[in-house]
Parts: sequence; structure tokens; C-alpha cells
Amino acid sequence: MKRRLLALGAVAALILGLVGCGSSIDRGVVTAKVVEPQTTTFIQQCAGYNSQGVCISWVAIPIIDDEDYRLDLVDGEATGYVYVTREAFDEYDVGDWFEGAP
Repeated sequence: MKRRLLALGAVAALILGLVGCGSSIDRGVVTAKVVEPQTTTFIQQCAGYNSQGVCISWVAIPIIDDEDYRLDLVDGEATGYVYVTREAFDEYDVGDWFEGAP
């Protein structure tokens, strides 16, 4: 049992470490400019129930994520990204120093 807990702890630490990589930072040299296209995802929601309370009809609900503008950054050993407005995205070029949104 102790081995399983240690293994689980090691896996959790690895996952937390990976999540930290490429996180959001607020300044650095622009290494890439990325336009993330609009996406639409559908979720299913019950639209009707029978007399026993069981769902008998479903409806698809669209979830729309608008187009996003991202600058990938590096500052020393820290790397990450920041989401900016279209105007800020157009203002910076790869190689420019980014110090927060204007």
C-alpha cells in the first residue's frame, strides 16, 4: 500500500510539473505569434423527461470560443505565453520585447 501511495505521489508531482511548463508569463521576448481560430463545441442537455424522470430527448447546445491572439514569450529561462487584444498582437513582431499589454 505504501508503494502505491508513493507511486501515486510521484505521478501527481510529474503532472503538476508538466502543467507548470509553458504557463502564462507577463513579459519577455516574443518568440512566436499565434492566432487560435474560433472553435465550437457542442454539449448535450436533456430537453424532455418521461414520467419516471428519465431523459427521453436531448438538444445540442453550442459553446463558442472566439478567435484568440497569443504571443509566445521567453524571459531568461522562463517561457510561456500571454493572450492579448488584436491591436496588441498587431503591434508586436517576433523578436520584440513585450512588457504587458498596452
